[in-house]
Amino acid sequence: MALEDGSVSMIPEQAGREDATFVWPADKDRPTATLEVQVKGAAGKVDLQTLVEHLLHYPDRKGTGSLIERLMDLKNHGALFVMSARCTDSLTPLLLDRSPQELTKGRPVLTSIAEAVLAAVRLIGEKPLPESATRLQEDRHADAQILAARPLSDYSQALAHLAITERETAETVEVSLHRTLQRRRFDTLTLRGILASLTDHLNDAKRSQSDVIPAMRVELEKRAPLKVRPVDYLDRGIEADLFKQLQDQKTLLLVGPPRTGKSWTARRIGGELQHLGYEVANGSHIDEAERFLIDPISAARVYLLDDPLGAREPLSGGSARLAALRQLIERLPTNRRLIVAQTDTVLLQTRGVPSIEACKIGDQPWRVIPTLSPTHADIVWRSAAEHQKISASKVELVAKIIERNDQLREPGALSYLAQTFDELPSNAGEAEILFQARRDAVDFAKSLADVSPEYRAMLCAAALATALVKKLLSPSWRSSPMVVKHALVWLMT
Repeated sequence: MALEDGSVSMIPEQAGREDATFVWPADKDRPTATLEVQVKGAAGKVDLQTLVEHLLHYPDRKGTGSLIERLMDLKNHGALFVMSARCTDSLTPLLLDRSPQELTKGRPVLTSIAEAVLAAVRLIGEKPLPESATRLQEDRHADAQILAARPLSDYSQALAHLAITERETAETVEVSLHRTLQRRRFDTLTLRGILASLTDHLNDAKRSQSDVIPAMRVELEKRAPLKVRPVDYLDRGIEADLFKQLQDQKTLLLVGPPRTGKSWTARRIGGELQHLGYEVANGSHIDEAERFLIDPISAARVYLLDDPLGAREPLSGGSARLAALRQLIERLPTNRRLIVAQTDTVLLQTRGVPSIEACKIGDQPWRVIPTLSPTHADIVWRSAAEHQKISASKVELVAKIIERNDQLREPGALSYLAQTFDELPSNAGEAEILFQARRDAVDFAKSLADVSPEYRAMLCAAALATALVKKLLSPSWRSSPMVVKHALVWLMT
């Protein structure tokens, strides 16, 4: 609870206080509030006499300033006893029933309990000390006598700000922490390491008498699972159907051209499962996905497998990779899910078939993720442009290109264009904008061309042929038979 409140501080074993002290600073609605926590491990049951002994706990080497006195005299001051034993029925009304911070505001308390505590303090004050008593024991005995003379209302005030949690041991606390971290989607296998690190921070703060909350918060933020769902994702209208298919079949296979948003859609669906408590991991290797999903621990898990056959060109051993993927799908436990996003051309080349329909893995079909509609692409572009602070005139220029040219309707291309728009000249036209949107793909092709002369020749031929065929299909070139004839001769040679 404390770590979820950004304003709270906690000092372990603060001088003059109990095992831990939480402080909530004042705000416009409430004053500064302090809660002291006292941890007590004991066998048997906790009765009224035991409680009073704990309330008469004094600061080290001090004969005054006991916990009960602080509860009587300090405003917005509370105490929480964490007991390993079980409370007797008489103390049931003091069990914690609200948040620790709310406890500092006080709550109604039975007069009978206040009377019983006062009577117990009086007995302690009346009990004679042994002749061998130390000066400190004498001072504390005298203080108990002073406390015994205080009015019943002071005891009611103290007990109104006190609560007990019972049957809490190191083991139950660790289990509770594990569950809390799991609900927040931390990887089950990392929990022990996280708790060990938090314990180290606690020990450091104890030695330095400093606030441990900032260090703990940084540790948890560092180890926290990344939120899978893209913040600026725009629903296509197919997400509910995809999610249902994943839940029904445990596997979702997404395919489409590069940069159409396959991975974003996978993250969108995976984000739904993460919200439901699934642990999420992602990568491009089937063996890593298998280790994560076939692990025998009980946690629900989902793996986002991105281009396992290759992103831009098929990886070697494609048939073996497909066989491993099929085996993984068939072995998935009931509480595990797999989402695969794969580039269509790579899938087709790996399978050696002409259509996506022929690429089923077992009985699992591939769901094609198409390019965006003009309306959706326009929204994606405007959102990306707003983040990059692109001028309104440039935004409208690109919006018009999106409307008339389907080559600029891919989420990846639009995002890349927005991020690198400042690299374009101020008078950039449509051709330059389209080229810039795909420049990262062009850079990849250039690097591939440098691998070998054969790659360079193949890429040059593909580029020239694509450009020439587009020209051949244009009205001005179709009207010139001689040009077409020479072009065809050139292509065949």
